[in-house]
Amino acid sequence: MSNIIYKISCFFVYIFCKIFCPLRVSGLENIRDMESCIIASNHASFLDPPLIGLSLFPKRISYLARDTLFKNIFFSKLIRTLYAYPIRVKSSSPRDIKNIVEIVNLKRPTLIFLEGTRTFSGDFLPPKRSLGFIAIKAGKPIVPIYIEGTFEAYSRHKRWVKRHPVKIKIGAPLHIEDLVDEGVKISENAQKVVDKVMTEIKSLKEKSSKEEA
Repeated sequence: MSNIIYKISCFFVYIFCKIFCPLRVSGLENIRDMESCIIASNHASFLDPPLIGLSLFPKRISYLARDTLFKNIFFSKLIRTLYAYPIRVKSSSPRDIKNIVEIVNLKRPTLIFLEGTRTFSGDFLPPKRSLGFIAIKAGKPIVPIYIEGTFEAYSRHKRWVKRHPVKIKIGAPLHIEDLVDEGVKISENAQKVVDKVMTEIKSLKEKSSKEEA
């Protein structure tokens, strides 16, 4: 049943994109053959999760959603069928990290927003070190993604969606063993991981800008 609902949801997102957010995706070869991994993306809009999900269809992905979205029993059941899992946004305790690692270890890519929340200005926010802890504990590769255009279409300051093209660029996977140093505190390695991921996302943005020039 979950698989059917996921496909139907992607169909409606596809129609939405045709009307409001013409979508261009590049770099699919970087994730096509991957099962369990972390998708690390910038975050500008509520549109980011469904559009990233659509860009990877028919591959199904897991989503981490703030626990407050699960308070309504009917909406909770719906988003759970779409592979959304509740997390406590303002907490990164060992227990929370452990729960997320269990989700990441499922045989589906898991979308995690590197900045933790939507940007206010359209610029990048500092990366959250918690993603580094999760990646190290899970030992899974990280696939950087840059999504562009959703801030203009529907930022946190807008009440209605504005038609605007959206581009999604998928980078090459980063492997944890290439990012961490032995004999170093996990907190330092976690910071090193997220800094590297942010560098890759910024690089994808630069490539996107050069393509437009």
